[in-house]
Amino acid sequence: MKRDKIRLKSRNKRSIIVVALIVILIVILAIYSKNRNKTSNILSRVSKYVEVKDSSINVNFKVLKKINKDLVACMKIEDSDALYPIVKSKDNNYYLNHNFYRNKNKEGWLFADCNSLVDGLDKNLIIYGNNKEENSMIGNIIKTLNSKLYKDNIFITIVKENENIKYQVFSVYQVKSDIYYTKTDFNSTSFLNFINIIKKRSIRDFKVEVDGNDNVLTLATCNNDDKYIVVIHAKKCK
Repeated sequence: MKRDKIRLKSRNKRSIIVVALIVILIVILAIYSKNRNKTSNILSRVSKYVEVKDSSINVNFKVLKKINKDLVACMKIEDSDALYPIVKSKDNNYYLNHNFYRNKNKEGWLFADCNSLVDGLDKNLIIYGNNKEENSMIGNIIKTLNSKLYKDNIFITIVKENENIKYQVFSVYQVKSDIYYTKTDFNSTSFLNFINIIKKRSIRDFKVEVDGNDNVLTLATCNNDDKYIVVIHAKKCK
């Protein structure tokens, strides 16, 4: 009898553990789904304040800055309907786990490096995104770019309040761990070395000439759990 009671207790404990694990899994999935919906909903709301006519993109920054004063620009990839607000904080950590409404969200948001001016004059304007999940915002951007990878000309537009700045992609690669692409301070020699290195790293030659007079846009994944970091470089079109 004692053995039967012990076995019954053991089975009950296992059942309780299994049920608890299932509940935890359901909660995790619900939170993930909630995060995904928040991101897509935010982009949908933002689209209400965007007007695209031919090649002109107009964004109502006045309204969007009331939502988040950290807004510095928006980004649009050629032939893509999505427009992504870019924020900038005093550090490069906050928007790894906060969304555009400054609510906690593990997908985070697209943000400019805290050392970038985002005024069109940065020698290397860096925009980070959290790519922990395959279908995250930055993950979808990378998928979009990958679909155009063997197209001769790939353009990314940074939309500011007073101007639209177009960049042409000239390098795409992935690295395991490196901070070289995060440089923002250059002299003429170091910038040329920077250009040469990131061009050599590219998985293909885009046939785009880049020199010391150019300005570069760098789009990089961030905080990717030791997986490969995808890096895209584009030069400002004159």
